[in-house]
Amino acid sequence: MKKTLKVIIPCLFILSLLFPFHVSAQGTESFKPGVSPGDSFTYKFYVSWKAPEPLETPINISELNNTKMVRIVVHEALYAIVVMNVTTYFKNDTQRQSQIYVNLLNGEGDGFGFIIAPNLSPNRTAYHMGIEKGKAFLLKRETVRQYPFGERKVLLASVETYSTGEYIKILHNMCFDKETGVMLEWSTSQTPKYSPTVNVTLFWQIEEFNVKQSGNTSDGQTDQKSYYGILIPVIAGVLLFAAVALYRWKKRKR
Repeated sequence: MKKTLKVIIPCLFILSLLFPFHVSAQGTESFKPGVSPGDSFTYKFYVSWKAPEPLETPINISELNNTKMVRIVVHEALYAIVVMNVTTYFKNDTQRQSQIYVNLLNGEGDGFGFIIAPNLSPNRTAYHMGIEKGKAFLLKRETVRQYPFGERKVLLASVETYSTGEYIKILHNMCFDKETGVMLEWSTSQTPKYSPTVNVTLFWQIEEFNVKQSGNTSDGQTDQKSYYGILIPVIAGVLLFAAVALYRWKKRKR
């Protein structure tokens, strides 16, 4: 019995230390995406090719301009992960379907840029946990823009990168809905390495916006307390289970 108590008492002591941290973590509002399953948004997508000299438009650029529209439907939105079903409609009446996802905290996933955390503000960072992997970017200013579905508060961002690959300069101009984090406009201007005088720009422009307004007040940021709120109860449960199991095992051996 004394040996059993030597195991149970330390476990209970650890639980007593963890409890205040657990309460503190629960007091911190948990992160919530600005979208929910079933929400959808439809974009017009096209590519602009500008060249001062008479150059033939590449085949891949012409093929991209066969896109009629792109419809994205939120399949799942759980904590910081948003999974989306994407249907691309082409002008020849065919379509292509795929599924993408994005982590709203660190920008991981092939859905990068389509949704960011909700209710961010100017001079805050989108995908703030993805700084080390080059996923984070600064939101520069807030304004109001008119769309076919109404007036929206938006956040604007510009990201310029340089490369030694196919494109030597890439400039992203992005516009996000403030309340939901949904991308409303995105232009990507690229300067090809083979012809620095040419400009290739990809445009995404929203046409339909069907997002349930959930009244989400999350500020789009989270810290380690949110993780502790999940991890600590699990650790506490494991410790308590181990203590009880050890006590019963020793009791059977007598």
